[in-house]
Order: sequence, then C-alpha cells, then structure tokens
Amino acid sequence: MPLRAKVNTSGADELFRRMGWTLKNSLPGFMRQEARLVAVSLATQTQPFGNTATSKRIGEVAVSRDIYRVYATPGKAFEDIQDRHAQSGFWKAVKALAWDRAKKILNKSASAFKLTPIDNFDGGAAHRQLRNKQGRIPPSQKPVMIVRNPSTLKTYIETEKGKVGFGKGGWASCARALGGTRGIPGWVSRQNAPARVIEDYGTDISKVTMTNMVPYASEIISQAGKQDAIFIARDRLRKSVRIALRNSRTR
Repeated sequence: MPLRAKVNTSGADELFRRMGWTLKNSLPGFMRQEARLVAVSLATQTQPFGNTATSKRIGEVAVSRDIYRVYATPGKAFEDIQDRHAQSGFWKAVKALAWDRAKKILNKSASAFKLTPIDNFDGGAAHRQLRNKQGRIPPSQKPVMIVRNPSTLKTYIETEKGKVGFGKGGWASCARALGGTRGIPGWVSRQNAPARVIEDYGTDISKVTMTNMVPYASEIISQAGKQDAIFIARDRLRKSVRIALRNSRTR
C-alpha cells in the first residue's frame, strides 16, 4: 500500500526562539527544507537500500534472479537432461522448433523440468501474478514454463531492470515537489513514480504530508527505517542551521 510520512512543527518553536526567527515568516521555508531532506532519507532507506550504483546493481540482480525463478530457457532444460543422447535429441528438436518432440524427450529424460510446459513467453504475466507484497518471487518458486523464445524473455528482463528504484522514486517525486532531488541518484529520480505532497501552514499547527503512491511502498521499507529517515533528516537540517548561525556570528 502507499506510505505516508509527516513533518510537523514538533521542536521547531524552541529552535526558532533560539535563532531569533519568527514562526510566521520562517517556518514554511524551514519545514519545506526538512520535508525535502526527509524524502531524500526515505528514498535511501527504501529497498534496494542505499543510493549508490552498487544499490542499483543489487536491485537489478534481484530482478533478473526473480524472473528466472518463474521462467526457464531451453538451455536450462538441456542442462537438466543427464543422458547425452537425449540431450542431443532435445537440442536438435529445439533448433528445428519441433516443440512436441522436445517435450516428449523432457518427459522421458529430464528431472526438474519433466512436467514443465514449453510455451511462448507470456509477456511477464506469470511473473507479475506470482510476486509477493514486496514485489519479489520467493526462492521456493519453480519455473512455470520453458520459453520457446528466450530473446523476448531477455528483453522483458532488461525492461524490468530499468524499473529498479521505482518504489524509491515516489520519495524522489516528493523531494522534487519540495525543492529538488539533490541527494537522490538519477536512476531513482528519473522513475517519475506517483506521489503527493500536501503543505499546511497554520497558526496553531503546521505540517507537510508526503505520500509515496507506489502501491507497494509500505512493503519495501521497515517502520524503523521510516522513523530513522525522519530523525536523520531532522537532525541533519538543525545541525546545519546551528553551524550556519555560528559562522555568521564569527564573521
């Protein structure tokens, strides 16, 4: 489900009094900065964790591995046949597109793929259907088909790898609405994932509410990760404010 994060005036009153600022004039800008930093931190805490190229590669490897848990190639089926004569016959049948003959050989000589159908790639339908709430395929999943056209499977894998960071991208969209995606890598910020930001600056209470509208957003970040992101961002901003104030007094 989508995930919401809020930034409110908690603790800001005392800080503003020490800084000599007025809530009316300074609060909206301060809260927008804090909310943007929270969005950046949330993007980092969301799977695949981190904001480096390594994080991206880890996500891409996971996507490829998951898809190959759902689909097998003729090459994998070939490896499953132990008898060399049967292997040769199977591969000749594959090359000749004689799928009925290839299936008969598998039924007789294969092990893991004995009962697995050979069919045209379904465009990823089985992959989408079998994903869990985190968008992952469990290790226990066995391939549901051997694809006749592995090139289309590879194209699908590359397309899905291009979506790595989409769940994080909802927070990037929030950050963009609040001033920019600085601190969020391009492989995340370019996803253009759905999000909503509501700013409410009132006399009694002010808050910025950010919602990552990606359907599985709440499943790819822990509650602890969410709270850490908020605390880290809040602490980072307030430290920078104090440092800036000290520097301005020493000039």
